[in-house]
Amino acid sequence: MNKENGISVLREVIASGEYSMSSIARELGVDPSQVSKIASGKFARMTGHALDVCKFAYKIKLSDQVREKRPALVNELNELTNLLVQKNPQAAKALVGMLQTMINEQGQ
Repeated sequence: MNKENGISVLREVIASGEYSMSSIARELGVDPSQVSKIASGKFARMTGHALDVCKFAYKIKLSDQVREKRPALVNELNELTNLLVQKNPQAAKALVGMLQTMINEQGQ
């Protein structure tokens, strides 16, 4: 991650309204003025608080992207599952077993 990308992502996250500079500062245990300086690009190197704040912004952006794509993925999975059930009910039973196993493993 370079300085320009980090600042850009941080500004996007703040502009989205999901997080404010103060809430980011609280989450990371830094002074809000630090987040403000970082968002303004008033730092020399991508280290320390600057790196932590920009990494946090990247995580937020990535989680937002996953959340936005989730409905499309669920719809695609439903379509494929329905097609499989129609074409091969035995394969559908095997898929149900596999999914149940995966869910059980996640719970451990």
